[in-house]
Amino acid sequence: MIMKIKIVLYIVYFFLIGANAFSQIDTVKPMFKISSFSLGFGLLANQSPAISQSDYKKIAPNNSLVNADLTGYTNSPSLIGNGYFNLNIGFNGKNKKTNTYNLRREYRVGFRFYSEDILSVTYDKSGRFDSSQINSLPYASIDSSKSYNYNITTRTFMFDFGTIYQSNPKFLLTGYVGYNIGLGANFSSVASAFLNSDVIIRSGSSYKYNSVNSKIEETPLRNSIVANATVVWGACLRLSKTKKFWSKCMLNIEGRFGVNSQNIPNYKNFTRMVISSHFGFKFLL
Repeated sequence: MIMKIKIVLYIVYFFLIGANAFSQIDTVKPMFKISSFSLGFGLLANQSPAISQSDYKKIAPNNSLVNADLTGYTNSPSLIGNGYFNLNIGFNGKNKKTNTYNLRREYRVGFRFYSEDILSVTYDKSGRFDSSQINSLPYASIDSSKSYNYNITTRTFMFDFGTIYQSNPKFLLTGYVGYNIGLGANFSSVASAFLNSDVIIRSGSSYKYNSVNSKIEETPLRNSIVANATVVWGACLRLSKTKKFWSKCMLNIEGRFGVNSQNIPNYKNFTRMVISSHFGFKFLL
Protein backbone atom coordinates (compact mmCIF):
# COMPACT_ATOMS: atom_id res chain seq x y z
CA MET A 1 0.00 0.00 0.00
CA ILE A 2 2.77 2.42 0.96
CA MET A 3 4.58 1.49 -2.23
CA LYS A 4 1.49 2.32 -4.31
CA ILE A 5 1.15 5.69 -2.56
CA LYS A 6 4.83 6.46 -3.30
CA ILE A 7 4.34 5.56 -6.98
CA VAL A 8 1.30 7.86 -7.20
CA LEU A 9 3.20 10.69 -5.48
CA TYR A 10 6.12 10.22 -7.87
CA ILE A 11 3.74 10.34 -10.84
CA VAL A 12 2.10 13.52 -9.52
CA TYR A 13 5.53 15.05 -8.81
CA PHE A 14 6.86 14.39 -12.30
CA PHE A 15 3.59 15.56 -13.83
CA LEU A 16 3.84 18.88 -11.95
CA ILE A 17 7.48 19.30 -13.03
CA GLY A 18 6.53 18.60 -16.62
CA ALA A 19 3.56 20.96 -16.52
CA ASN A 20 5.74 23.69 -15.04
CA ALA A 21 8.35 23.16 -17.76
CA PHE A 22 5.72 23.39 -20.49
CA SER A 23 4.23 26.48 -18.92
CA GLN A 24 7.65 28.14 -18.94
CA ILE A 25 8.09 27.25 -22.61
CA ASP A 26 4.70 28.78 -23.39
CA THR A 27 5.69 32.08 -21.73
CA VAL A 28 8.99 32.31 -23.61
CA LYS A 29 8.47 34.71 -26.51
CA PRO A 30 10.43 34.56 -29.77
CA MET A 31 13.09 37.24 -30.33
CA PHE A 32 11.05 38.88 -33.10
CA LYS A 33 7.38 39.04 -33.98
CA ILE A 34 5.73 40.27 -37.17
CA SER A 35 4.19 43.64 -36.36
CA SER A 36 2.91 45.05 -39.65
CA PHE A 37 2.43 44.67 -43.37
CA SER A 38 2.51 47.69 -45.68
CA LEU A 39 2.36 48.48 -49.38
CA GLY A 40 2.52 51.71 -51.34
CA PHE A 41 2.80 53.42 -54.71
CA GLY A 42 5.03 56.41 -55.23
CA LEU A 43 7.29 58.59 -57.35
CA LEU A 44 11.08 58.45 -57.55
CA ALA A 45 12.99 61.47 -58.92
CA ASN A 46 16.65 61.90 -59.79
CA GLN A 47 18.91 64.21 -61.75
CA SER A 48 20.31 62.38 -64.75
CA PRO A 49 24.12 62.59 -64.82
CA ALA A 50 25.60 64.33 -67.84
CA ILE A 51 26.73 61.90 -70.55
CA SER A 52 28.77 62.84 -73.59
CA GLN A 53 28.34 61.50 -77.09
CA SER A 54 31.66 59.65 -76.83
CA ASP A 55 30.55 57.96 -73.60
CA TYR A 56 27.28 56.92 -75.20
CA LYS A 57 29.25 55.33 -78.03
CA LYS A 58 30.87 53.04 -75.44
CA ILE A 59 27.45 51.92 -74.22
CA ALA A 60 25.85 51.42 -77.66
CA PRO A 61 28.73 51.23 -80.17
CA ASN A 62 26.56 49.79 -82.97
CA ASN A 63 23.91 52.53 -82.82
CA SER A 64 24.26 54.63 -85.98
CA LEU A 65 22.63 57.73 -84.43
CA VAL A 66 25.52 58.23 -82.00
CA ASN A 67 27.82 59.08 -84.91
CA ALA A 68 25.90 62.26 -85.79
CA ASP A 69 27.78 65.53 -86.10
CA LEU A 70 26.68 67.53 -83.04
CA THR A 71 28.61 70.71 -83.83
CA GLY A 72 26.53 73.69 -82.70
CA TYR A 73 24.17 71.59 -80.57
CA THR A 74 23.53 72.35 -76.92
CA ASN A 75 22.88 69.57 -74.40
CA SER A 76 20.95 69.49 -71.15
CA PRO A 77 20.63 66.61 -68.64
CA SER A 78 17.07 66.19 -67.45
CA LEU A 79 15.26 65.66 -64.16
CA ILE A 80 13.69 62.22 -64.33
CA GLY A 81 10.56 61.05 -62.51
CA ASN A 82 9.37 57.44 -62.38
CA GLY A 83 6.67 55.52 -60.52
CA TYR A 84 7.35 52.56 -58.22
CA PHE A 85 5.65 49.94 -56.06
CA ASN A 86 6.94 48.84 -52.67
CA LEU A 87 6.01 46.26 -50.03
CA ASN A 88 7.34 45.91 -46.46
CA ILE A 89 6.94 43.50 -43.55
CA GLY A 90 7.69 44.97 -40.11
CA PHE A 91 9.12 43.21 -37.04
CA ASN A 92 9.34 44.18 -33.36
CA GLY A 93 12.31 42.97 -31.32
CA LYS A 94 12.05 41.59 -27.78
CA ASN A 95 13.59 43.15 -24.70
CA LYS A 96 15.25 40.17 -22.95
CA LYS A 97 15.01 41.72 -19.50
CA THR A 98 11.30 42.50 -19.57
CA ASN A 99 10.28 39.79 -22.07
CA THR A 100 8.18 42.41 -23.91
CA TYR A 101 8.37 43.78 -27.45
CA ASN A 102 9.66 47.26 -28.26
CA LEU A 103 6.81 48.87 -30.21
CA ARG A 104 8.76 52.10 -30.84
CA ARG A 105 11.39 50.41 -33.02
CA GLU A 106 10.38 48.45 -36.09
CA TYR A 107 12.69 46.46 -38.35
CA ARG A 108 11.54 46.29 -41.96
CA VAL A 109 12.21 43.84 -44.81
CA GLY A 110 10.65 44.27 -48.23
CA PHE A 111 11.16 44.98 -51.89
CA ARG A 112 10.59 47.67 -54.54
CA PHE A 113 9.90 47.41 -58.23
CA TYR A 114 10.11 50.25 -60.74
CA SER A 115 10.92 51.14 -64.32
CA GLU A 116 13.10 54.21 -64.82
CA ASP A 117 15.28 56.25 -67.14
CA ILE A 118 18.69 56.15 -65.48
CA LEU A 119 20.43 58.33 -68.07
CA SER A 120 18.83 60.83 -70.38
CA VAL A 121 20.39 63.73 -72.29
CA THR A 122 19.11 65.76 -75.24
CA TYR A 123 21.18 67.62 -77.83
CA ASP A 124 19.23 70.46 -79.50
CA LYS A 125 19.81 72.78 -82.42
CA SER A 126 17.33 75.32 -83.77
CA GLY A 127 17.27 78.05 -86.39
CA ARG A 128 15.02 80.62 -88.05
CA PHE A 129 14.99 82.17 -91.50
CA ASP A 130 12.41 83.75 -93.84
CA SER A 131 11.39 82.65 -97.28
CA SER A 132 12.73 85.83 -98.88
CA GLN A 133 16.01 83.92 -98.85
CA ILE A 134 14.34 81.45 -101.24
CA ASN A 135 12.98 83.32 -104.29
CA SER A 136 10.50 80.63 -105.32
CA LEU A 137 8.46 80.82 -102.09
CA PRO A 138 5.98 83.47 -100.85
CA TYR A 139 7.06 85.23 -97.69
CA ALA A 140 6.93 83.10 -94.53
CA SER A 141 8.85 82.69 -91.30
CA ILE A 142 10.37 79.25 -90.99
CA ASP A 143 11.52 77.72 -87.67
CA SER A 144 13.52 74.52 -87.76
CA SER A 145 14.64 72.33 -84.88
CA LYS A 146 16.59 69.14 -84.66
CA SER A 147 17.33 67.05 -81.57
CA TYR A 148 19.07 63.85 -80.58
CA ASN A 149 18.02 62.18 -77.34
CA TYR A 150 20.24 59.53 -75.75
CA ASN A 151 18.47 57.52 -73.11
CA ILE A 152 18.90 54.37 -70.99
CA THR A 153 15.77 52.72 -69.61
CA THR A 154 15.77 49.84 -67.15
CA ARG A 155 13.55 47.88 -64.81
CA THR A 156 14.74 47.47 -61.25
CA PHE A 157 13.90 44.91 -58.57
CA MET A 158 15.38 45.82 -55.18
CA PHE A 159 15.33 44.22 -51.73
CA ASP A 160 14.97 46.70 -48.84
CA PHE A 161 16.31 46.40 -45.28
CA GLY A 162 15.84 49.11 -42.67
CA THR A 163 14.73 50.32 -39.27
CA ILE A 164 12.30 53.03 -38.22
CA TYR A 165 11.90 54.70 -34.83
CA GLN A 166 8.32 55.75 -34.24
CA SER A 167 6.07 57.46 -31.74
CA ASN A 168 3.50 55.30 -29.99
CA PRO A 169 1.79 53.23 -32.74
CA LYS A 170 -1.33 52.97 -30.58
CA PHE A 171 -2.03 56.69 -31.10
CA LEU A 172 -4.29 57.92 -33.87
CA LEU A 173 -1.34 59.64 -35.61
CA THR A 174 2.14 58.11 -35.59
CA GLY A 175 5.30 59.76 -36.92
CA TYR A 176 8.62 58.07 -37.60
CA VAL A 177 12.19 58.47 -38.89
CA GLY A 178 14.73 55.84 -39.86
CA TYR A 179 17.03 54.52 -42.54
CA ASN A 180 16.89 52.05 -45.42
CA ILE A 181 19.45 50.07 -47.41
CA GLY A 182 18.52 48.60 -50.79
CA LEU A 183 20.26 46.03 -52.97
CA GLY A 184 18.96 44.80 -56.29
CA ALA A 185 19.41 44.37 -60.02
CA ASN A 186 18.60 46.19 -63.24
CA PHE A 187 17.12 44.03 -65.97
CA SER A 188 15.51 44.50 -69.41
CA SER A 189 17.80 47.50 -69.87
CA VAL A 190 17.78 49.29 -73.23
CA ALA A 191 19.96 52.08 -74.62
CA SER A 192 17.97 54.12 -77.13
CA ALA A 193 18.90 57.00 -79.43
CA PHE A 194 16.12 59.14 -80.87
CA LEU A 195 16.33 61.65 -83.72
CA ASN A 196 13.62 64.23 -84.27
CA SER A 197 13.62 67.04 -86.82
CA ASP A 198 10.74 69.55 -87.13
CA VAL A 199 9.86 72.52 -89.29
CA ILE A 200 7.19 75.14 -88.50
CA ILE A 201 6.19 77.49 -91.33
CA ARG A 202 4.36 80.67 -90.22
CA SER A 203 2.57 82.90 -92.69
CA GLY A 204 0.50 85.70 -91.19
CA SER A 205 -1.73 84.24 -88.48
CA SER A 206 -1.48 80.66 -89.75
CA TYR A 207 1.25 78.08 -89.36
CA LYS A 208 2.03 74.59 -90.55
CA TYR A 209 3.96 71.96 -88.61
CA ASN A 210 5.96 69.26 -90.37
CA SER A 211 7.93 66.42 -88.85
CA VAL A 212 10.76 66.17 -91.37
CA ASN A 213 12.63 63.24 -89.92
CA SER A 214 12.10 60.86 -87.01
CA LYS A 215 14.11 57.79 -86.17
CA ILE A 216 14.88 55.59 -83.16
CA GLU A 217 17.45 52.85 -82.57
CA GLU A 218 17.62 50.59 -79.49
CA THR A 219 20.42 48.45 -78.08
CA PRO A 220 19.71 45.80 -75.36
CA LEU A 221 22.10 45.90 -72.38
CA ARG A 222 23.25 43.27 -69.88
CA ASN A 223 21.75 43.04 -66.40
CA SER A 224 23.60 45.00 -63.71
CA ILE A 225 23.70 45.70 -59.96
CA VAL A 226 22.17 48.67 -58.11
CA ALA A 227 22.36 49.70 -54.43
CA ASN A 228 21.23 52.67 -52.38
CA ALA A 229 21.11 54.09 -48.88
CA THR A 230 18.46 56.57 -47.73
CA VAL A 231 17.11 58.31 -44.67
CA VAL A 232 13.39 57.74 -44.14
CA TRP A 233 10.62 59.83 -42.60
CA GLY A 234 6.88 59.42 -42.59
CA ALA A 235 3.56 59.32 -40.78
CA CYS A 236 0.66 56.89 -40.32
CA LEU A 237 -2.98 57.78 -39.61
CA ARG A 238 -5.13 55.13 -37.97
CA LEU A 239 -8.61 54.79 -39.48
CA SER A 240 -10.28 54.16 -36.09
CA LYS A 241 -9.42 53.94 -32.40
CA THR A 242 -12.44 51.93 -31.29
CA LYS A 243 -13.44 49.52 -34.05
CA LYS A 244 -11.37 46.35 -33.86
CA PHE A 245 -10.66 45.86 -37.56
CA TRP A 246 -10.27 49.50 -38.63
CA SER A 247 -8.02 50.25 -35.66
CA LYS A 248 -5.42 48.00 -37.31
CA CYS A 249 -5.63 49.82 -40.66
CA MET A 250 -3.55 52.94 -41.29
CA LEU A 251 -2.95 55.39 -44.12
CA ASN A 252 0.77 55.88 -44.69
CA ILE A 253 2.85 58.58 -46.35
CA GLU A 254 6.64 58.25 -46.53
CA GLY A 255 9.58 60.11 -48.03
CA ARG A 256 13.17 59.02 -48.64
CA PHE A 257 16.33 60.92 -49.52
CA GLY A 258 19.76 59.45 -50.20
CA VAL A 259 22.28 58.17 -52.72
CA ASN A 260 22.00 55.55 -55.43
CA SER A 261 24.96 53.59 -56.86
CA GLN A 262 24.45 51.99 -60.25
CA ASN A 263 26.41 50.11 -62.87
CA ILE A 264 25.91 50.60 -66.61
CA PRO A 265 27.39 47.86 -68.81
CA ASN A 266 30.24 49.04 -71.08
CA TYR A 267 30.34 52.35 -69.19
CA LYS A 268 31.00 52.72 -65.46
CA ASN A 269 29.54 52.82 -61.96
CA PHE A 270 28.05 56.16 -61.02
CA THR A 271 26.44 57.62 -57.90
CA ARG A 272 23.59 60.14 -57.83
CA MET A 273 21.22 61.74 -55.36
CA VAL A 274 17.67 60.36 -55.31
CA ILE A 275 14.47 61.43 -53.61
CA SER A 276 11.23 59.49 -53.48
CA SER A 277 7.85 59.54 -51.78
CA HIS A 278 4.94 57.15 -51.67
CA PHE A 279 1.42 56.86 -50.36
CA GLY A 280 0.05 53.55 -49.15
CA PHE A 281 -1.61 51.43 -46.50
CA LYS A 282 -0.22 49.82 -43.37
CA PHE A 283 -1.88 46.95 -41.52
CA LEU A 284 -0.96 46.19 -37.90
CA LEU A 285 -0.72 42.51 -36.98
